[in-house]
Amino acid sequence: MVASSYPLVLWSPSTILMKRYYESGRCRISPKQFIDWVDAGYIRIIGRGRWIYDRHAREEHPWDGGKWIPAIDDAIRAICINDESEKDKGKRRVRVVEDEDGYKTADRILQEEPSRVPAVWELVWSRNLPLGSIDKVRQKLGPLSTKKQYSRKERFLAAREVLRDARNHARAIELADVQAPFLSERDGRFFSLLEGNDDFLQRSDSSSSSGASHVASATHDLLRHLEGLQKTHSLQGFVGSDGHRELGKWMAKMANAATKESPKDIDSYVLRSLLNEVESDKGDLTRIFPKNRLERMGEAGDFLINLAEVLMEPARAFGIAGLSLKVVRIVTGISRKLGVVKPDYRGPQWPFLYAFGRTPWLGDIKAIRRLLTTISRKK
Repeated sequence: MVASSYPLVLWSPSTILMKRYYESGRCRISPKQFIDWVDAGYIRIIGRGRWIYDRHAREEHPWDGGKWIPAIDDAIRAICINDESEKDKGKRRVRVVEDEDGYKTADRILQEEPSRVPAVWELVWSRNLPLGSIDKVRQKLGPLSTKKQYSRKERFLAAREVLRDARNHARAIELADVQAPFLSERDGRFFSLLEGNDDFLQRSDSSSSSGASHVASATHDLLRHLEGLQKTHSLQGFVGSDGHRELGKWMAKMANAATKESPKDIDSYVLRSLLNEVESDKGDLTRIFPKNRLERMGEAGDFLINLAEVLMEPARAFGIAGLSLKVVRIVTGISRKLGVVKPDYRGPQWPFLYAFGRTPWLGDIKAIRRLLTTISRKK
C-alpha cells in the first residue's frame, strides 16, 4: 500500500499491531521507518481527536489493537500538533477529523425504513461483515448460535451496529479524499452487498468507490508479482522516488478509468493496461534491428555487433530513411552508459524502478513483458 500510494492515507492505524507484526516478521516496515515516512509526508494519518491525542482513551479502548505505543503515538501526536497551523488541510501529515455520526445515521435509516432490518440481519447471520462489526454484534448479543431464537429487538440492535460501522467506514473513505481505497476482501464483499444504499453512504459515486477499491487490490497483487523480479532494489529506496510518484499517478488514472469496468474484470483491465503501455514502446528497436537479433541483445557485445552491422550496411538491413536519428540516439546512450543497453522506452517507468531499482534496460522490458503476459493468461 505504501509503494502504490503517493501518499498513503491511513485511518487511525493500530500502532501496537504494527509494532507486534514488525517484531514477528509479518510487516517489513519498522516503527521508526513508519514515523520517518509520516514525517516526510509519504504516509498521512487521519482520525478522531480521541485516537490521535488522548492516550488515556486509547488505553481504555475495548479493542486490543487500540492501545497507545509511546514511541510511535507520541511522535504522531507531535506531528499533528505541528501541522495544526497549516491552513490547507490536504497538506497536513496528521489530521484530526469530525466526530462520528454513525449511530445517528443508523437510527435515522432504521426509523425511516424498518424493513431494512431483515436484510442486514442476513448479512450478520451469514458473517458477511467486517470483523470489527462482527465483534460489536457479539458484544451486544453474545456468541451467534443457531439454537437461539433471536428477538426482534436483538435483530434491530445488530442492524444498528452494522449500519453504524458501515456509515463510519464510508465516511472515513470520504474524509480521506482518496482515489483508490484499499479494502480487505471481506470489507469489499460487505460493501458490494450494501451498494446502492446511497442514503447512508451519502455518496453519488458508490460504483466509483467500488471500482477504485478493486483497482487497488489488483495493483497490490501486481506489485507482489513484481517483487519476484527484484534484484537490488528495496522498498525504502523506492518510497519517495520518481517511480513511487509515477506509480501513485498510475493508480489514480486506473482508479478513475475503472469506473467503466465491472469489478470482476478489474484484474484483467489493470494487467491489460500496463501490458499495452509496455508493448507500445518496443517498436523503435524492432525497426532498427532484425527480429532474430533482438532476442540476443541483452549483453553489450551482442548489441554492438548488431549496431555495427546496421551502421556498415544500413541499406541491406532496413534502408537509410529514418534510421540515422534512432542510431544516433542509441549510440549516445551506449557512450553514456559505457556499453549498457538502454532502449528508447517511453512507457511507465515505475514497474522497472520498483522491480530493479533503475530505468529499464532491454532485458528488463523483456522480463516485465513476460511476467505481465503470463499473469494475463492465468487471469
